[in-house]
Amino acid sequence: MKLRLWWIPFLLVLAPMFGRVPEPRDVPGFFAPIRVATATRLRHGEWPWLNALNGCTEAWFANPETGVLYPPAWIHLALDPHAAISLEIGLHLALLALGIGVLSRRLGARDLGIAVAEAATLSSGAVLATVGMLNNLEAMAWMPWMILAARLPGRWTVPATAAAFAVGWLAGEPVVWLLGVVLALALAGDRRAAASLGLGLSLLIVAVQLLPFVSWVLEGDRGTGSPIQYLAGSVSPAGWTRVLVPGVPASATGIPWAASLFLGAPIVLLALLGIGKRCWIAVLAAALAVLATLPELGDGRLYLTLTHSLVRYPSRFAVLALLLLLPFAGTGYQRWMDGKGRGPAVLLALASLGLSFGAPTASGVGAVVIPSGLLLGAALLPRWTWLRGGAIAAGLLAGMAVGWPLLGLHTPQTGPWPWPETAGTGRVYTPAPSGPARIWLARSKRRLGLWPLGYLNLAAEVELVRSDAPLMHRSLRRHLEEADRGPAGRWWLDTLAARWMILTNPPPPGQRMRLVRLHEGMWLIDNLRALPWSTVWTARPAPGVALAPAILGIARPTPESLSVAITSPQRTWLSLALPPIRGWRLTLDGRPVRMTPGPGILQTLAVPPGGHRLAGRYCPPGFPATPILSGGTVAFTTLLALGAWIRRRGRVPVPRA
Repeated sequence: MKLRLWWIPFLLVLAPMFGRVPEPRDVPGFFAPIRVATATRLRHGEWPWLNALNGCTEAWFANPETGVLYPPAWIHLALDPHAAISLEIGLHLALLALGIGVLSRRLGARDLGIAVAEAATLSSGAVLATVGMLNNLEAMAWMPWMILAARLPGRWTVPATAAAFAVGWLAGEPVVWLLGVVLALALAGDRRAAASLGLGLSLLIVAVQLLPFVSWVLEGDRGTGSPIQYLAGSVSPAGWTRVLVPGVPASATGIPWAASLFLGAPIVLLALLGIGKRCWIAVLAAALAVLATLPELGDGRLYLTLTHSLVRYPSRFAVLALLLLLPFAGTGYQRWMDGKGRGPAVLLALASLGLSFGAPTASGVGAVVIPSGLLLGAALLPRWTWLRGGAIAAGLLAGMAVGWPLLGLHTPQTGPWPWPETAGTGRVYTPAPSGPARIWLARSKRRLGLWPLGYLNLAAEVELVRSDAPLMHRSLRRHLEEADRGPAGRWWLDTLAARWMILTNPPPPGQRMRLVRLHEGMWLIDNLRALPWSTVWTARPAPGVALAPAILGIARPTPESLSVAITSPQRTWLSLALPPIRGWRLTLDGRPVRMTPGPGILQTLAVPPGGHRLAGRYCPPGFPATPILSGGTVAFTTLLALGAWIRRRGRVPVPRA
């Protein structure tokens, strides 16, 4: 009986017709606005190298999360934002389920076993939880295809792995991509040399973005001064019971990055039976599980050392560990239906039933008791063969009941920007919210605008001093640390060009700050001492240095260009309140100049008396060489694929004697 279920997520595209849109976790405030902003600039014929509205200017193209070069993200060029995000999510869930199904077939699964592997993927809480972190889901969706490409025979291996690895990189989650590459090469067998060549070609294909990305990482800072940001969301040893029972217990370090790890006893049993003697798979899954739990076993220093402080939220490793098990659910299905695994079934069923008393809801108890009871019955009553299929079906339905709410199908929350005064009138400063404040804000798209987080400001064209990008420029991080000191850091706040402040409490009197209005417990404050993003000083800028008498004309027609006209009777120092992102090319009166680093993000330049004009344009590191390199490699890889296809088509079967 042939049954395929991988296509079911495409039904999400119908959700907007019924007034619903998938808006879990970071999608409404982060990924959806990013997609719309990128598509808007591309439709206007502009290439989005930089984003001037967040982080005092941040590298946009260099961040693969923005999807500038990722083909599935181009859906947003043609569709309504709600339809586009629904289709993008559905496409990647379907792509992942199909890949798991094909991989399961290559491992030996047949017919219903393949359908079970696909259904297990679509009902896995670990998979569905990543929809809220869209780039992780999209990179995961390519992992099985990377493995399959690396195992292709003949001349197909090199072009297929080059294409799969390249698209997997462009999906925007380097940690998941790297693990996929390691798995693909480990499973390539005698095709490993060809797959390694494909990896090299893929790096050349994405060089156009890879080189700016590396520069962005080297210049960036994930906040190494706050280890809790990296360790939050780890899985406590007891937290692994969530695989069998949904929602119990909570992680010991705050909100888990993965909202669910639930697979259920029947699917866990199938995966264990499918792995069989492939012990290295179990070892790899266990190693990933240890990484997810490592911060709970000490002070976190070992985890930070092993990950070089680049991987936040350790529970992402738990998701990848469970993803490794899913293809084997298909091969384990046949063994289970053949009467194998009665002992493990009893143990898993009893463990699940015992743990179910801690489930927080009646539905959670039902999702455990019914399939576990059927599993136990099938193990104890082997002659009742229908119980075996019934236990698996109940396990899949229970997973769907628990996991599908994680898609966050809600009526779209829309509304005007809550601070219209700030649109296009200067940068907005807010202090970094505490953990509880972030939780409160994340529960409503409307609240995110009250204390601006994510990228909802893009549509309103509001400039935020801070950024929620994975990396903030190191100089901006240092500058904000000084500005966040309150009155003691006032000079740093003013030089951020932060005209507006949004605070929970009004500032003390005498600070030259005008209270504009109070809205839902938040104050909008006009900072009367804020400087423009280009300023003239009597000496090199530093706290206590006076401003210089000068006439300034400043313009920034695009995020990638700037112009400052200055007229001064004396020698002065010109400053730009822009992070010194590598790639800016500056000229003073037509002659190339280099600005020297000043305090925080300030870039400074000594200017002689008289009238002068500073002009600047941004071009990503490696340009124009990397587009030529990437384009040539794409053409070469296409020719390799075409040659493999022609060779296969040209084979003539030899007649038997």
